[in-house]
Amino acid sequence: MIYFDTNATTPLCDAARNAWLDASAHRWGNPSAGYGLAAKAKAGLNHSRERLGRLLQVDAESIVFCSGATEASNIWLRAFFEKKEEGQKLLVSKLDHSCVVETCEKLGKDAVCWFEPSSSTSVSDQLEHAYSEIPSIAGVVMMAANNVTGELFDWKGAAAWCGRKGIPFFCDTTQWIGKLPTDDFKELDYFCGSAHKFGGPKGVGFLKLSRKFKSAPGQTGGGQEGGVRAGTEATANIAAMVEALDFYSVSFSSENEIDLRQSWKKRFKEKLSDSIPEVVFHERSDQTLWNTVCLSLPGKPSGWWVERLDRLGFAVAAGAACSTGHTGVPRVMEAMGVDASVASRNLRFSAGWDTTNQNWDGLLGAILHLVAQMQAPSSSSESEVISIEDL
Repeated sequence: MIYFDTNATTPLCDAARNAWLDASAHRWGNPSAGYGLAAKAKAGLNHSRERLGRLLQVDAESIVFCSGATEASNIWLRAFFEKKEEGQKLLVSKLDHSCVVETCEKLGKDAVCWFEPSSSTSVSDQLEHAYSEIPSIAGVVMMAANNVTGELFDWKGAAAWCGRKGIPFFCDTTQWIGKLPTDDFKELDYFCGSAHKFGGPKGVGFLKLSRKFKSAPGQTGGGQEGGVRAGTEATANIAAMVEALDFYSVSFSSENEIDLRQSWKKRFKEKLSDSIPEVVFHERSDQTLWNTVCLSLPGKPSGWWVERLDRLGFAVAAGAACSTGHTGVPRVMEAMGVDASVASRNLRFSAGWDTTNQNWDGLLGAILHLVAQMQAPSSSSESEVISIEDL
């Protein structure tokens, strides 16, 4: 199986697996207890927090461990809505992940204002315009990289504007981390990540908070994580997450490596466009993740393509598993105003660090084979099975 769905999840890397096994064997105690075994677990937890702080270039004490970016964003949003003053508004990108959009729709009600980050206007100008019309804006939320389209947003510009205004800015950096450098994350007061997006285990992530954060516990029941997130910390998962991020940060995310992989993606798109003029790429600009191609292919709905590409040995996604909109198409497609008939044929290909240029060529060959199959006389057997080697 050639895996093209890393924006959904990634396999556990060897470094993370080894770290998990070591922590599970030697530091499995409850870090909140008072005896020696617990102290060993607590020391391991503190070490993981310090290492993550160094990797992200932030204060280790500002990191809250939790189950992932969905919980992290919920913690921050719940705190904002509970602590905001009467009349204050939260400005939220309508292109954000469902864990943000749906939480705001449920908790924010009339306290949320929506905007669509422009691909042609600077985010600072856009935020300034929104602020001139709604001076009660007291917080801004915008993701760093879109999970469906791969679009990169100017989170540094948003952070700078919010800093000048003294307004909190929360950034979901889940799809950025593990794919692009995090050197400038120190400019962010609030951001989050999920381990399973960069080679770590599922069920663990983090929330980075500013000292200015007015705490409202994400889940109650204990005083763990500075009172922000109750529950016994998953020390082995946390150790594995940090090891995975360290591995990918050191091993792959250099500028030359990223440029090379961008060139593979560009070549794939050009060849696909030359062969299938009807293909629609869902990109508002060329500022996208090196690993992500979001498009609509002709003739058949998304599910048809996913099923048949799977038969040919390629795992791809119909948008994002966790972000289906009200019409049954990816929510971001709705927000971008993509026609429903086009959006219903949406596919997302998201490569990993172990994806090769030959894998992109193989995916191209599989797509062209299926197009030829669709165009063949009706007497042709649509159930014909071929192998990757035949492409």
